[in-house]
Amino acid sequence: MANYHGMLDEVVPFPQNKQAVEEWCSRGASVEVTWVPLAEHVLGVAPWYLAGYAFLNDRFAGKPAVNDCGTVTNS
Repeated sequence: MANYHGMLDEVVPFPQNKQAVEEWCSRGASVEVTWVPLAEHVLGVAPWYLAGYAFLNDRFAGKPAVNDCGTVTNS
């Protein structure tokens, strides 16, 4: 699973997103995390398109997903 989130998001606050990622990780999900320090909800999504495309392309190509759960739950 990919999680791309702006840390200044005014619609889905960053702590709420981080809590969700920690919950997914605790349940055994493999989560690739990209948290963007100066991005908010609308403008923060624009840079994600290339990263999102690459993530999906790699999954369809059979490449294993990156798992950032160890760094997320320890931060």
